[in-house]
Amino acid sequence: MTDSQPSIGDSATGLTTGQLTVKLAEFEKRIDEKFKLLALAIEIAAVASEKRFDSVNEFRGQLADQATRFTLREVSDKQYESIDRRLKRSEDLQAKALGAIGVVALVGVANFVKFWTG
Repeated sequence: MTDSQPSIGDSATGLTTGQLTVKLAEFEKRIDEKFKLLALAIEIAAVASEKRFDSVNEFRGQLADQATRFTLREVSDKQYESIDRRLKRSEDLQAKALGAIGVVALVGVANFVKFWTG
């Protein structure tokens, strides 16, 4: 080597070759530990994400189950129309009955008046 290029372990770095090797090994160890921690963090995030998606899928299942229990609009419209027809028929019968009662009452009053007047 020339004098302008310092060799490993000379006074330019202040470290010997052995010390540089130890430092490099420590650096590699710290990098490995960080990668292990990153892998663990990714695994934890994946588990949390899977749990979240499980609950989302369960909720979707509940909504789908609930939707099967809803009455279809066509069915409910037919039922409403049927009830509406029966209600109208009942109202018509009630009106006719009240009219008949009114006629009977009128005839009864007329007969009562006729009986007392003579």
